[in-house]
Amino acid sequence: MVQSKRLKAATKHMAKRRGPKVQQIQQQQQQQQLQQQQLPVNDTPSNAKGDNMALGLYFALLIASAVTLGVGVYFTSSGIVNAVNSVDWLTAVAMTVILILTFLVARSLLWLAFFGPVMLGSRMGAWKTTETMCRRAIKLPKTLSRGSSWSAVALVQSLVGRGQFKEAMEVAEQEWARSGEDPKQFQNLGPLCVAVGIASQVENDHKESLKWNERAITCLTQSYEDLLKPKTGVVAKAMSPQSKEWLGQVRTQLAVAHFNTATIYFQKQDLRRARENFKQSVDHATQAPDFPQKDDIVKMSREQISRLKHA
Repeated sequence: MVQSKRLKAATKHMAKRRGPKVQQIQQQQQQQQLQQQQLPVNDTPSNAKGDNMALGLYFALLIASAVTLGVGVYFTSSGIVNAVNSVDWLTAVAMTVILILTFLVARSLLWLAFFGPVMLGSRMGAWKTTETMCRRAIKLPKTLSRGSSWSAVALVQSLVGRGQFKEAMEVAEQEWARSGEDPKQFQNLGPLCVAVGIASQVENDHKESLKWNERAITCLTQSYEDLLKPKTGVVAKAMSPQSKEWLGQVRTQLAVAHFNTATIYFQKQDLRRARENFKQSVDHATQAPDFPQKDDIVKMSREQISRLKHA
């Protein structure tokens, strides 16, 4: 009887000691299953027809930009010279305005020459041209203004989707070094950081994953607060419906980022931070529009909050 009681006590003691470890293993298994859902790797070849169409669109818009600029400059410069010679200042001013508009139109066509093929290629599964255009756009940050950050996001998401995790992380690190201190870029950098955070976790690099997920939370939280601010001005009010859509997307990204961060803290046995991030994940996921992992994230987060309520 004494030996039996000792055996039961020892078994109970071992179960208590193994409890957190078992929870950690279960959490890792659940996280791996969720990551597989989040990262369906695309191993299909690039759509050749889509590649050709995207390249055709690129050259067509590039030629249109050059022709617009050339014809506009020739026409307006001739008009300005003639107006000045005939002392017709009204015509000179009108030609100057047309010249400015010509530059703006040519620049817009140049912008579309890069991003039009990216959007077309992404829709048609032509990842080869999509990634090529993105790499070209990234090299022109001053010419394409904020479009280079948008291109970095598209490139990283494409690389992650194809399972090229290390290359995606390198591109993301370069973009963060270039734009990470610019709050105006946070709306682009947020999704980029989430994608790389998931990719790092799949690569079992938890240190890098935590870094990118925390960067994502910083960028997305700032974007979320900006979108909540009252809209002023005609343009801002006209964009209000689209802002609501962006707000839903930001909530989705925040739910994923907080969940992944919580999982890493749980594995590091930092239970307080794990619980805080699980709570944030549930808050954002329940208010976000439907997305494939929503139910799993809410269910798993609530289970962990219940287990960590005394942490």
